Amino acid sequence: MTSLYGIPIDIGAHIVDSLANSENGQLHVKACALVCRAFLPLCRKHIFRSVAINKPYSNSPRLHHARALFARNPMLAQCVRKLDFCIRQEDFISPDFVFTLDYFTNVQYLNLWYHGIDKLDWQHLPRHAHKTFLHLLHLPTLVSLKLRNITNVPIADLVPCINISHLAIDQVEPLIADGRDQVHIQPSLVRKWRPLPSIHIEEYTFGLCSAALTNEMLHSTRSDGAPAFDFTGLKCFSAKCDSEDDLTTVHSLLSRAEGLEVIHLKISEALSLRGLARFMQRSAVERTLKSASFAMCINDESEDPLAGLCEELDDIRIQGQHQDRGANGNGVLNGNVLETLAIHVMILPDAGCKRGHEWGKLDAVLARPGWYALRRVSLQVTIWDFMRISSDILKYTLEMLLDTQFLYLSRNEDIDFRFNVDVKELMQE
Repeated sequence: MTSLYGIPIDIGAHIVDSLANSENGQLHVKACALVCRAFLPLCRKHIFRSVAINKPYSNSPRLHHARALFARNPMLAQCVRKLDFCIRQEDFISPDFVFTLDYFTNVQYLNLWYHGIDKLDWQHLPRHAHKTFLHLLHLPTLVSLKLRNITNVPIADLVPCINISHLAIDQVEPLIADGRDQVHIQPSLVRKWRPLPSIHIEEYTFGLCSAALTNEMLHSTRSDGAPAFDFTGLKCFSAKCDSEDDLTTVHSLLSRAEGLEVIHLKISEALSLRGLARFMQRSAVERTLKSASFAMCINDESEDPLAGLCEELDDIRIQGQHQDRGANGNGVLNGNVLETLAIHVMILPDAGCKRGHEWGKLDAVLARPGWYALRRVSLQVTIWDFMRISSDILKYTLEMLLDTQFLYLSRNEDIDFRFNVDVKELMQE
């Protein structure tokens, strides 16, 4: 078959789309393009929909290979919707850099990251490189942006990204004038921007070393006083917290999210979740939150194994009941709308942990009235250690908690409760 003779073009497109959506779709589409030249134009939009350049430890093309490809056929670059570009220092001295990235004009999902020991200094980029990156960041088609391992990023470079709804930052630090501390940013020092539309963020990922840039976004305003970055419509929020400053920033952000539905929060050892509910209640999140997952680390046997989560869940439960009593006016308690709760406790090597009623507080809180929508609860405990023998003893002891501390959850037919304890060995040099 060398043509689409007798097959309407929309049917041919549907055939290719079905192949692309099947398991191993990329392989099927490529095979189709090789077998039938008439299908080639229809296959290209799928073959080149997602492109990775310079990705380490993979077979992704290098920058000069990408330029050779798109220079021969610039229309292929118009098919690219997802671009994963790993920045290398040597790219800046190559003429391929500007010519290649300027081909992309329809990118919707951009992952821009630096592969190196130190962070990429955005402020000291060569002029042509900075201009090229801004070309990608400010594409009107861009709806999702990920940045990683970059420092000295001016907030002004992000403000014109007015169509993005998904934003992820990891180890990205802002440009702070006069050498001010990058974590403690005074709102009065954050400049106001020209009247561009607010950026309405629906999904936000807060990675490591992200507090300073997040604070800048929270405090940046347009000239008319409206926020440059609007988090009131945030639906999904993920965060990794390594310090109290990280937690403070997370609390500030949650107090603005009026319709949060999904939260993933991971905290390092010595940190606590206490106070979380108070900030969530400011925006009535307890009436919108449907899925919550929490991960915490234990580095000391004296620590609360659940890092204060039980007290926060109880506050959310109580607040949800008060809100609904006031809304209904008839004394009927509907509680919150949480459907799924996932907890992952990681016990660090030689840390040990409490083995009694401290775990049962979770069972007690969830047994109280107010959790009418809750259907799935999971508790995963991972023991990290160098010697499996001693860890196996702890594993056995913790597994017994199912019969002693989780009586309500394990017997409730309306809740799918999953409890698991595993041991992972660390390689010792």
